[in-house]
Amino acid sequence: MMRLLDDPLDKKSIPAIIGLFGLILILANRVHVAVCESLIDTPCVPSWPISQFMFRLPPKLGYPSLVDLIVAAVCLLGFVLALRLLGKYRYPAWLGAGLGLLLILGATLTHGIDRGLARPIAGTDLTKAEYLDDAAAIDDPLAFIRTFETIQPSLMGHSGTHPPGAVLFFYILGALLPDPVLMALAITGLSVGLAALVFHAMLASRFDDLTLGRTLFLFLLLPAIQIYFAASLDALIAPLVLGCCLSLLSGSRWRLAASTACLLLVSTLTFTFVFVLPVLAAMQIKRSGDLRPLLVQIGALIAFWFLVDRFLGYNYLHSFAIAAAHENPTGFLLLASPGDYVMTRFEDVAEILLFLGPFAALMIARGIRRTGLSDDLTRLSVVAMACMALVFLSGAYRTGETARGAMYVYPFLMLPVASEISQPHPSGRYNTLATLVFAQSLLMQLVGNYFW
Repeated sequence: MMRLLDDPLDKKSIPAIIGLFGLILILANRVHVAVCESLIDTPCVPSWPISQFMFRLPPKLGYPSLVDLIVAAVCLLGFVLALRLLGKYRYPAWLGAGLGLLLILGATLTHGIDRGLARPIAGTDLTKAEYLDDAAAIDDPLAFIRTFETIQPSLMGHSGTHPPGAVLFFYILGALLPDPVLMALAITGLSVGLAALVFHAMLASRFDDLTLGRTLFLFLLLPAIQIYFAASLDALIAPLVLGCCLSLLSGSRWRLAASTACLLLVSTLTFTFVFVLPVLAAMQIKRSGDLRPLLVQIGALIAFWFLVDRFLGYNYLHSFAIAAAHENPTGFLLLASPGDYVMTRFEDVAEILLFLGPFAALMIARGIRRTGLSDDLTRLSVVAMACMALVFLSGAYRTGETARGAMYVYPFLMLPVASEISQPHPSGRYNTLATLVFAQSLLMQLVGNYFW
């Protein structure tokens, strides 16, 4: 096992890691089914650890068509050309972001335009789009905010468990781009652009342009990103959450301003932004003991939502409580359904790892082992993992799509990878890593459908 960690990209290690990863998944799936069948309060998930999943098999979805397979082949060719082009120009971040964006869209189109881009936004006659359908009912955006707490319980699933900004985002997007395919393209492009900006701000002062570009491109190849970055609100949330931590790298005012802006923006889109608050606090205490930057951010957050409450009558804390009650109608899951709580905690962790992939996970482990907790970026990543564990222990994420809903943890996971990538290895080693990660992403796209 230690030999696999020492050199996971060795020609002998690669098949061993793939085989071991697959074997562990199969055995864990069988254990899950065996255990849940013996527990009264625990639903069995045949596709564990992915709850929301359908194989691309008849009669529901059908096999990938010849067109889908041709699109996949074009994606593979595009990936090979991307590696050559990026290698030639030494991985400028803008080029890595652009090519990563094209690969995300290409891999998504293996489902076709309708199922890959339109349906996640617009839904179907049988499956509502939630955000977009609720946004279509808005006549007056300000009145929507004023009455949000009253109508929140009657909104559809995701709309009712997010702040009003989530629905308003789709209201604005729908007004600008009435075609759901164009909306999906806009979300993907905006998400990739934000990721590029945040990764640049986070890594540029520590690493050279080559390492920055490689880290960004590898992030965009991860299965979670390839599958969920197109047409998902969580794709916008993920880079914003990491952006909240820009102030940790230096005491500059622009970083503090950018961090505060990210915090305010992400708080309008999701209640789970609170994940980042203990991350900020722990890092500030460990780094300098000076909590003034954190107090500035929290003060701005409180002031913003106080003004919203004062002038529009929307109480953020009350709305948060309504969302929490909607997510957990029977109370704390551990007390209401202990078996389900335990099984879904394992599911959450397993799904995050599956959509990360074994080779990226081993790069994270190598990066942490190489730098230790003395490195600020590695420490930030480890603290984020610990806070993610606390989120899982709270009972969050038990309805599937954990890799989508908790996508904000993936940018943090890439920080130790940057340290590993920065080491003087032959370029072919990085190409092997990128190929293995993208191959898993494309294979997962061809095998199944992962949206609600």
